[in-house]
Amino acid sequence: MDFTKLKTIIYMILRKILYFMLIATIFITIIAAIILVFIYTSFSDKDFCLDSNICKEGLTINTEHGKILINKSSCENYNWKWLEDTNSCFIK
Repeated sequence: MDFTKLKTIIYMILRKILYFMLIATIFITIIAAIILVFIYTSFSDKDFCLDSNICKEGLTINTEHGKILINKSSCENYNWKWLEDTNSCFIK
């Protein structure tokens, strides 16, 4: 086999491997970004709730009454103020 042909074949194989690695890296980066967005979103909602006492609907919080899922009925059950425009509950 000619050295030039062998060199070309090796170059093509390496190029395909590098292309695959690039695609895999982009895919992993996108998946990691999506996971981080979900984690950040849930933490920021909970942090905002703890700082401002305004908790979004669907958030589960730990109170002196135990764990409570924030929604309109639970907000009204504990005599908290339900904020209809933001679907949030003012818990103090």
